[in-house]
Amino acid sequence: MTTDKKKKQIGVLLSEHAIPLIITTSIIISESFYFMLFPKMDLHEISLDKISELLKFLPEAILVFIFMLVYFSEDHVRKQELNALKKVYVLFIIIILSCIGLFMLLSHFSHANIIGAIYYFLFVACFEEFFFRAYLYRNIKTKSSFKVAVILSGVVFGLAHGFFRWIALGYRWYEVFSQVFGAGILGTLLFAFMYEKSGTILVPILLHFVLDYSGFVW
Repeated sequence: MTTDKKKKQIGVLLSEHAIPLIITTSIIISESFYFMLFPKMDLHEISLDKISELLKFLPEAILVFIFMLVYFSEDHVRKQELNALKKVYVLFIIIILSCIGLFMLLSHFSHANIIGAIYYFLFVACFEEFFFRAYLYRNIKTKSSFKVAVILSGVVFGLAHGFFRWIALGYRWYEVFSQVFGAGILGTLLFAFMYEKSGTILVPILLHFVLDYSGFVW
């Protein structure tokens, strides 16, 4: 295949998925600049008298609610989710992941870890899974394949982590691109695979929560 044909195919591919890619990229950039203006506080330092700090995450909470409504507004999605929860192995995975999360919280019980659990479940796991998997990945996959959806949504997922670190935390530009293959494509492959095999967004949400919260607790 010639270079011109490859470029044409890539151009067609990107144009087919332009709307979800533009929407997600715009939100990522806006969110990064928002947290540059209103920096996140170290969650280990948040106590009950400083719980108002969580109000900084109100925009993310609103986005979680919006993308959750969009996801569950489709009749076939609601049926898929209900059917998934009827499968024994899916319920087993959900129970195991929930127990792991509860164990991490109770074994290091403190006000900071309670707040951390809320943050990593709602503002990280739910936000990223409804945003990147339930919306971006699923929209791309409807018009292409699992492989294409993983790569395209994975690149955006990785840039979301890298761009924020570059804008808000002062990371070097090449560290942005290192996120594309780590947190981005490989992370998307894992979470998208779990979503496809289980049939419910709850499994990747819980897995995402367990993986990220474990780093906070330990």
